[in-house]
Amino acid sequence: MNRKSVIGVLLTVCATVWLLGTGPGNVPSRHYRVSGDLDTPRARALAGHMDAVFDEFGKRFASFPAKNSKQFGLHLFASEEAYLEFLRGKGFDASNTAGIFFFIGGEAGLATFIDGQAERRMLHTLQHEGFHQFAHVRIGESLPIWANEGLAEYFGEAILVRRVLRTGVAPEGRLVVLRERLRRGDGFPLEVILEMSNEEWSALVTRGDPRAGLLYDQAWSMAHFLVHAKNGLYADAFVVYLRAISEGAEPADAFARAFRGTPAEMDKAWQTFVLEEWQADPIGTAAERLEFIAEGIGAFAQEGQSLTSIGQLQSWMQERGMVLTRTQHGVSRVTSAMDDENFRAPTVPGTRRQPVLELTAADKASRLPGARITGLEVMVTLVWVRAGDGFQPEIRFH
Repeated sequence: MNRKSVIGVLLTVCATVWLLGTGPGNVPSRHYRVSGDLDTPRARALAGHMDAVFDEFGKRFASFPAKNSKQFGLHLFASEEAYLEFLRGKGFDASNTAGIFFFIGGEAGLATFIDGQAERRMLHTLQHEGFHQFAHVRIGESLPIWANEGLAEYFGEAILVRRVLRTGVAPEGRLVVLRERLRRGDGFPLEVILEMSNEEWSALVTRGDPRAGLLYDQAWSMAHFLVHAKNGLYADAFVVYLRAISEGAEPADAFARAFRGTPAEMDKAWQTFVLEEWQADPIGTAAERLEFIAEGIGAFAQEGQSLTSIGQLQSWMQERGMVLTRTQHGVSRVTSAMDDENFRAPTVPGTRRQPVLELTAADKASRLPGARITGLEVMVTLVWVRAGDGFQPEIRFH
């Protein structure tokens, strides 16, 4: 069977199409040709971020040679309107997307916008779609959908710390949802996932199947399992599997070539890993909780009161029963103020001094307090940055 990858939003057009946009100035990048209308400092920062992400792609998949030395397109826009207009010029509607990979006229392009969306969501999308772009060029179009989306989510969750991409990040909230669904028996058998076609996957997503979001969470966890479980026991075999696919092997033949045991045996090992062995990453969890805190700070500020502590914010949010709903890949994840854990720093087993979550002084421009979590391997902070006519939260790692 000819299996062509569904890579982000994939559009193939034979005509030559304008690709460079208006340009944010001469933005240096080792791996990307940068265009769009984003101001130069922010475009430079994002280009540097994606260079570090690309470096990690290249390191992990060094045995997959580049087919050419051409830089990838990275199209960065300030507003959603400019982003949508740019992509309409390519012939398709990108409404309700935070960023996409597209293939047009032989150009593998990556596009996103900044204003109006949380930075962590935008970076997750950019890293996710960036992997699709890389895989399309370096691994090939026949990559099975579960591996393509699973690895894209694996890299999407990664965090850039001191110019190095920290992978293997597993936020507690996402892991909890996945475990709950597996315990209910909602999961897809591994054998079904391995053989699922792009068309079957897309049909589940587009018709609003309640298990559509689980496809992405399950594929993400499978990629994490194959890279990290049992101190990387399966990591080399996973590369063998991907190489066999890139050389034209059918998924079942590639699996038999790469892994010992049957898909059913691998399924059992994967479920044991997810349900019993996998530990949430405290830095990813810290970022997840600060995103929730940011929503509360923004809502509190609208009442014109002075916020002095996390405890005060917690009481205020709980009195109102506040929840934050994030929808990604068709699945909604609800974070509730009624869960006290969302107002605490994540714990680190085996250490005496536990991390601390606290407010920081209000920013002079936004007049909004920030927050930080100290005591982890990395300090995680919430700050406010100008976006359009207002301010939006940004999570930073130091």
